[in-house]
Amino acid sequence: MQIKTKHLTIDTNILVNGFKKHSFTHLTILSAIVSTRKTVCVDSGGQIVLEYRRLLGGKEIFEKWYKEATIVSRFKGVLRDCHRTKLTELGCREPSDHVFIAVAIESPDKMLLTEDSDMGKGVKGQEENSRKILAYLTENLRLQVLDAKEALEFIGIKPS
Repeated sequence: MQIKTKHLTIDTNILVNGFKKHSFTHLTILSAIVSTRKTVCVDSGGQIVLEYRRLLGGKEIFEKWYKEATIVSRFKGVLRDCHRTKLTELGCREPSDHVFIAVAIESPDKMLLTEDSDMGKGVKGQEENSRKILAYLTENLRLQVLDAKEALEFIGIKPS
């Protein structure tokens, strides 16, 4: 398995689907991230890790993954006001979502793994507002935004 990029920002919902819901697709991509020594980007203020720990802390499978993962926290995770305003207008209002987006923008490979409809992915990702948010993230902010299935395809694994 080979993910072409080195730095990834991973929204908590990807981790929850893997480590709490035991989704094969999510566990596969999370395993590939560790086995191919990709870097997980988080904010220097610790908000992302705090969210990871709040939802998954103490779960043995998460703790093992977190210990083995390469975590880099040199990113501020603060969106410029113009982007925060535009994303809020489009429906992406949660401050924690803004942190993930900001870290992805700051990271060298600008890749965000998420299944949040507020970032244009997930179950409601095809709704008009979600499509507009995704377009803003990809076209204006130049992010590559992938859900778990797309991430597997990106690395050359065809999900079943």
